[in-house]
Amino acid sequence: MIYHVVFDALLRVLDDLGPTAPDHAYLDHPAWISVLHAANAALQILSPDKENS
Repeated sequence: MIYHVVFDALLRVLDDLGPTAPDHAYLDHPAWISVLHAANAALQILSPDKENS
């Protein structure tokens, strides 16, 4: 399922930094872009079709 892709991307960052790193460390992590892309893909899949509104 799509949420596994999002969680996997996020867990990669958390595995590197742990749960107590400062916010900027997560956002500056090179793999953070994967989290953003996966979350955006999930949003696109889960959002209703705008043409049907």
